[in-house]
Amino acid sequence: MLPQIPDNSVVEADASQTHFIHPDIFEIPEDFKVNAQIRNIEFAAIDLYKGKRKEPIPHFGLKRKGK
Repeated sequence: MLPQIPDNSVVEADASQTHFIHPDIFEIPEDFKVNAQIRNIEFAAIDLYKGKRKEPIPHFGLKRKGK
């Protein structure tokens, strides 16, 4: 999806409503920032690194093995 963004665009990634972002996901905007500069794309990350939980919020009463 990111390669399909036209050159000279403005992209805003708003994570202000998220509570948890998997650590592997942080690589995506970091890589995109490098390519964005080359393609003259203005990139802004809102609250991407601020106030995120270290563990995901449990859903549907599922439990991890061993806990």
